[in-house]
Amino acid sequence: MDPDGTVTTVARGLRFPNGTTLLPDGTLVVAETVGGCLTAFTVTEDGELTGRRMWADLSSAGPSGDRILPDGIAHAGGERVWVSDPTAGGASRVARGGEVDARVRTSQPCFAVGVLPTRPATVVCCTAATSNPTTAAAHRTGRIETAHVPEAAG
Repeated sequence: MDPDGTVTTVARGLRFPNGTTLLPDGTLVVAETVGGCLTAFTVTEDGELTGRRMWADLSSAGPSGDRILPDGIAHAGGERVWVSDPTAGGASRVARGGEVDARVRTSQPCFAVGVLPTRPATVVCCTAATSNPTTAAAHRTGRIETAHVPEAAG
C-alpha cells in the first residue's frame, strides 16, 4: 500500500498466502498454506518483489513425514523461520531448503507464531480449537502458549 492509500498487486498465483516475514537480507518469505510451502521474493529498494522462488518445500516436513500446511510465520534468526502448523498442533523451525531443526507441540491447533528474543528463544503460539469464526466466537478456546527452544547445533 502506498502512502496515498493506493494498493498494487505485486504477486499472483499464490496458494492461500497466510503469513509473511522479512529476513534481514531483504528476502520476503510467504507461507502458502494450501501450497504446503514457503515462497520467497527479493524486495528491491523501491519495494518491488523480484526473483520469486521456492524457499522451502514442506510436503514431507511434518512430524510423521506428512505435509506442513504453514499458517503463521516468524523470523527465527539467520536463514530460518518458525511456521505454525495447525494440522499437527504446534510449530516448526524451518531452514531455507526445508530442513526442520526444532518443533514445539501445542495443546490445540497453532494458527500464528512469534518469537521473543530471550535466551533460549521463546516461541509464542496463538492456538484455538478451530479456525471457524462462528465456533471460535461462541466457545472462546483461544490461548497463547509458549515454549523455550535452544538454538540449533552446528
